[in-house]
Amino acid sequence: MKKKWIAVYFILLFLPYLAVLILGKAGFFEPRSEEEQPQGYTVTLYRQETGETEVLELRDYLWGVIAGEMPASYPEEALKAQVVASYTYLLHRKETIASHPASDFGHTGDICNDPSHCKAYLSPAEAVAKWGQDWLDASQQRLAEAVDSVLGEALLYDGSAANTVFHAISGGRTENAADVWGASVPYLQSVDSHWDTAAKGFFSTVTIPLTEFQETLGQQDCTPGAVVLTEGGSVATQVLGEKTYTGRELRQLFKLRSTRFTLEVTETEAVFQVSGYGHQVGLSQYGASVLAETGYTYREILAYYYKGTTLTENYYPL
Repeated sequence: MKKKWIAVYFILLFLPYLAVLILGKAGFFEPRSEEEQPQGYTVTLYRQETGETEVLELRDYLWGVIAGEMPASYPEEALKAQVVASYTYLLHRKETIASHPASDFGHTGDICNDPSHCKAYLSPAEAVAKWGQDWLDASQQRLAEAVDSVLGEALLYDGSAANTVFHAISGGRTENAADVWGASVPYLQSVDSHWDTAAKGFFSTVTIPLTEFQETLGQQDCTPGAVVLTEGGSVATQVLGEKTYTGRELRQLFKLRSTRFTLEVTETEAVFQVSGYGHQVGLSQYGASVLAETGYTYREILAYYYKGTTLTENYYPL
C-alpha cells in the first residue's frame, strides 16, 4: 500500500510538467473543430532580413503580428481590434495580388515582416529574444485568446477587404489617406483621437546641427516659410528657403516619428517638435486601448476608426 501511495504522489507531482509538455507540442492554441477552423488557410511570409519566405498557419501568423505590432498589455478589446485589422490588411494585399498579378510589393509572398513596408511579425522565439521569457509567459495565452476569439472576422467595403492600415499614436487626430498617400479612401478619413495626447512618447524632439541640416537639404538658405497643414493637423508642405517640401519628405529625411511637427531653425541648429508616432491613418493603437478601457467593444473601435466598413465573420476568400 505504501508503494502505491508513493506512485500516486509522483504522478501528481509530475502531472503539471506532463501537461506543459503536451501543450507545448500542441502550440499556443486549443484544437478547433473542422467547422471552426479555416482548412488549409496559410500565410506566406517574406522575411525582409533574409530574403526567404516561410509558410505559416493563419492563427500563428496573426499571433506573431499582434506580438510585433501592439503592446500585449493593452486591453482585450483593443487586441481583438488589432487582430481584425491585421487579418483584413492581409486579405486586402492578397486580393490585390490576385486581381492584379503584376502588382509590385517589392517582395514575394503574401506579406513581409518589415513594419515600414507591411507589418511587423515576431515568432515566439523572436519575442523571447526581444522581450524575455517573462514576457512570453505573461502574454502568450492572452494573445492566443484574442486571435481565436475573432478568427476569420474581417472588415469589408463594397464587398472587398478594406485596406485597414494602422499606426501607434496619432497626433491628436487621425489623417485622411488622401493627405498622406494622395488617394482618397472613403473609410480612411480623419477622426478625432485627442486621447492620444496622453500616450507615453506622444512628444519627441529631433535636433540637427545647422550644417548637417543644410547638407541634407542641399541648400544654404533653410529659413522656414509658409506651412500648409492637413485636416489632421500634420504638415502637408513646408517652405524652407526657396524650396517647398512635403511633410513626408522631411519626416523621411530626418527620421521623425510623424509628420505632425513644428520646425525652428536657429543660427546653429534645426529643431523639430514632433507629436504622435506613425503615418496616422486608420486605427490608432493607443487610441484603441483608451477606447477599450472606457468600455468600447472591438466592433465599436473598428467602426470608429474605419467608418463605413462592415464587419463580416468566417471570411476566408482566398
